[in-house]
Amino acid sequence: MQDLDAEHLAGLKARTLSVLVNDNGGGTHGFKFFGQRNFKSDVALEAQTLMQEIEKARAGLRIVAWGDNKEPDPANAEASFRFSAPTRDQLVQAILVLARTGFQLYDLLADPLGGDQASELRQSMRRPGRVEFANRTSLDLLVPAACVYDYPMRWQSANAVCGAFLDALGKRSLSETECFTGACPTYADTKVVCPSGFWGFRHEIGYAASLSGGAASDAKNQSSVIGCSPSLVFNVAASADAHLTRRDEHLRTVAALTACQWEFAPTATGLLDLFSSSSPSIAYLYGHGGVDEAGRPYFVVGTDEDGPIYRADLRDRVDWRKTHPLVFLNGCHSAALSPNSAFTYATGFLQTSHASAVVGSEIAIAESLAVAFGEECLRRFVVDLNPLGQAVREARLALLAKNNPLGLAYLAFGPAEVRLGLPVKSRRARMSGADST
Repeated sequence: MQDLDAEHLAGLKARTLSVLVNDNGGGTHGFKFFGQRNFKSDVALEAQTLMQEIEKARAGLRIVAWGDNKEPDPANAEASFRFSAPTRDQLVQAILVLARTGFQLYDLLADPLGGDQASELRQSMRRPGRVEFANRTSLDLLVPAACVYDYPMRWQSANAVCGAFLDALGKRSLSETECFTGACPTYADTKVVCPSGFWGFRHEIGYAASLSGGAASDAKNQSSVIGCSPSLVFNVAASADAHLTRRDEHLRTVAALTACQWEFAPTATGLLDLFSSSSPSIAYLYGHGGVDEAGRPYFVVGTDEDGPIYRADLRDRVDWRKTHPLVFLNGCHSAALSPNSAFTYATGFLQTSHASAVVGSEIAIAESLAVAFGEECLRRFVVDLNPLGQAVREARLALLAKNNPLGLAYLAFGPAEVRLGLPVKSRRARMSGADST
């Protein structure tokens, strides 16, 4: 097919599971499953029921984060956040809450497959791998795949967390333990929950959406390799909101961590000008999302004096086909900004500006979580040179090791294998600990 670029396809790696989501009309959504060992299945789910379970999964994240299904007051968000300094007891209770909502979502997805196919899918997913969800026509039902929990479970009576996992906390890298390599000793115990049962802790997850309305050549303009020649370039902007008390220290930490060319814009207008004139490797926006009275999503950096950045502001102004950067939208969004509208906003960077991927969150998040996840993820992506899916998964596990399960609230909207395309010499220097920039 002339619209598919062979070089781009060659960079993609096998998935443990691919799920194509399509609006069938008539109130149903079709799910096409493609898995290892030639696993294939095509099922239809009632849209309203599916949306209810998706919202319950996100509600679980909010309940764990804030103690309430409602989004927090932005002015009081950090004070009401329950995981600024979490304890192991908090972690245990949070895992039990998230496992119940995650298992309900898994049950809804697996039930139409039937007993044999559902069992086959579960076994093929035991070991860590790559999972991709692709929405063909709409983001209305974007599945929070990281929250899916697929270990056998008695929904009401599960009341304990895996002892092998708890014993490993603070002693070993979680990704190397038996639980997270597919051999959890409590896997079959339906009254015990293990964090390795969550797809987001066990798998590298990517998302894709049809980028309709573009030119026929646009398929050749997508890339999972981020250009970094002659050096790694960050475009950076941050909200001037006085409630973001960790902003300045965080940005200094990221700048020192990445040791790159750092281009900072103090205003939204300045950021758009920077986007137009620069060829960034990473665009890092630390601020707030929102939605206006007409339902249009936006992102706020700087002050409100020159207005927020809308998706439409990117058109005819931002063209990143030379580098295909990663866009990291790190910050709280308002209660009015639903995840679906947030990801519709994110596709503007993919389709209009030709970014390779966008990182964002499922729910409103506290600044302490934004700081912790941002630094863990960028360290693995920029310093360790891990592909994006691996960087996100390992950042989640790093937070989990500190009694915080809310790395599940973040996702990478793009291929799991997105990576920095540093020259071989620079990659070797980075890996040996030298400064390649």
